[in-house]
Amino acid sequence: MNLKSAAHRLGVHYQTAYRYVRSGDLVAVRVGSGYSISEAAVEILRSRLAATEASRLRQPRVEVADDGEFEVELDELIESATLSAQPVFDLIVRWVATNVGEVCVLRLLSDGGEHAPVVAWFDVDPASRGVLGAYITAAVPRVDQGLAGATLANGRSVVEHHASPREFERLLPQQFRQYSEQLVFQSFVSVPIMSASGRLAGALTVARRYGRRPLGDNVVAILERLAGKASEAIARVERFSAAWVARDTMHESLEHLFALDPSLTIDDVVEVVLDLFDDSIAEAVFDTSRRLVAANAACMERFGLSEESLSEVRLGSGRLPPCPLFGVEEFWNGLLYGNSDFVTVPGAVCAPGAPDAPGVHWVVVRRPDASPAAVVAACEPEAALATDSLEDLVGRPSCWGLCLGQAEEQVTV
Repeated sequence: MNLKSAAHRLGVHYQTAYRYVRSGDLVAVRVGSGYSISEAAVEILRSRLAATEASRLRQPRVEVADDGEFEVELDELIESATLSAQPVFDLIVRWVATNVGEVCVLRLLSDGGEHAPVVAWFDVDPASRGVLGAYITAAVPRVDQGLAGATLANGRSVVEHHASPREFERLLPQQFRQYSEQLVFQSFVSVPIMSASGRLAGALTVARRYGRRPLGDNVVAILERLAGKASEAIARVERFSAAWVARDTMHESLEHLFALDPSLTIDDVVEVVLDLFDDSIAEAVFDTSRRLVAANAACMERFGLSEESLSEVRLGSGRLPPCPLFGVEEFWNGLLYGNSDFVTVPGAVCAPGAPDAPGVHWVVVRRPDASPAAVVAACEPEAALATDSLEDLVGRPSCWGLCLGQAEEQVTV
């Protein structure tokens, strides 16, 4: 059929049909000075127009006010983050989708920086949630793709009040265009997630579908605050994981040596220990009497130790003093003969009110007969601090995390 007949079938003016052809919404083949349009092309566009009109009639969702419980739960999750920040991400995207928009997506940059996979998302509409999940898992998006593409490309917040649904629909893979009503958004806000060192780490995005009330500019402040919380969780997990991996690597290697020759002492394998240290974090190895056998450069710098005096250092005295909150003997005996060879002591236990204080990861190295041969300690790296926060470190002693719990009364040392 020609363009005039197609316009009649669509119920629109001839000029409107011509604009559909020019925009690509109506597939047409140029024939001489006119256009030839198939029945299928007309039916496809008519169905899309009907779906768009139906979505316009949806009523805006009523926003839910924050009652404060979310903030409490989020802070508790961040403080308890260890090897994964996923619970923090999941809580953030669910709250944002439920209380701010309809869909929330959190993406993090890959190691190479070329892709930015979705690590957490939520859709308040159960009927659309499965489709969105399928779309997210179908492919890993490049940095410049998706609603957060501009944010991930330049590291700035982006606010779009009235995006063109047609433009987004054309970006959908062919097999997902049948679900365009669930996957095309009209209004969205995307903010960057910055690492503790100030590098771009990802993006947090909230969106509403076509026909809903546009997101306001105040949403930027909300998302930026939560992006900061996500960054806190990422930093805590990175610090915790660094010490965890270093401790486990040293433990596995030393136990293998003692399994090969149980008669060895930790002093016999000092050279091996020095080769196994991870120089990026403070690590030390003690014998069973709390004597410091070996320490890496980061550890010696942190506690003001020197190689000359290293053999004279003993945990619980001198540069490695006992903790004022818990006795070193009680801690050490519990470590050697307790119910677990692995003990991780959060830094906040030793420094109340300082949730970013570094924790310490301890482990007992045993011979095949279960007798203790050595003790490994790996300190989490210090949290990155702003320039105006550096004064908080003045006078704060480094701590080996010897307190497993608060004593009833603090002892002065």
